[in-house]
Amino acid sequence: MPRPVVDCMCVLPDLFLQCTGEAFEFPRSDMPDTIRFVGPVLPKPSVSFDEPAWWSDLDSGRAVVLVTQGTIANFNFDELIQPTLMALADDDVLVIAATGRPATELMVVPPNARVESFVPFDRLLPKVDVLVTNGGYGTVNLALSLGVPIVVAGETEDKALIAARIAWTGAGISLGTQDPTQEQIGSAVRAVLADSRYRDKAQAIQQNFKEYCAPDSITQAVESLIK
Repeated sequence: MPRPVVDCMCVLPDLFLQCTGEAFEFPRSDMPDTIRFVGPVLPKPSVSFDEPAWWSDLDSGRAVVLVTQGTIANFNFDELIQPTLMALADDDVLVIAATGRPATELMVVPPNARVESFVPFDRLLPKVDVLVTNGGYGTVNLALSLGVPIVVAGETEDKALIAARIAWTGAGISLGTQDPTQEQIGSAVRAVLADSRYRDKAQAIQQNFKEYCAPDSITQAVESLIK
């Protein structure tokens, strides 16, 4: 291969469509013209969702913190979900943990926390003040599309690169590890809640994302290439 394999994935195709907005990418003087940003591919709005009994707690006036480890790197809740629950146990916030799988009986759940194996994020994120995540690309793009600031702790797969972009854009705080301490998580969440600049930066990316319609852009790009 003429370049490293990850570079080849992007630069060798006649057309490479990146599913995010340009605001979530570093300025690149060497960006090939064949790479185009088409905006995030967002999930369809959920239709069949029975709100859990605690759903009205989201409107209690307390800040809402959502923590998730996604659907792949969620075998060990002690990496992020459990430390987040304990870090914020004494704070005047509501913590929602979306585990992505069962086995929640193994967790310690403080009184100010609610735990669900699944909650549709399109319903929940508009009510969230801070997202704590290990940096899954889909979750991060969905959160930014709604202007939600992020605390990120992830190093596997592409997560370190996603965390770097969150820090660079100012839309959140990267903890620089996938095994953060309770102190690191608590300090970062409190910093994001206390400083409106993080939400302002997230909302700036939200505005950039609104300039795109991924399905239309993908269709037009592919049809243009075929012609």
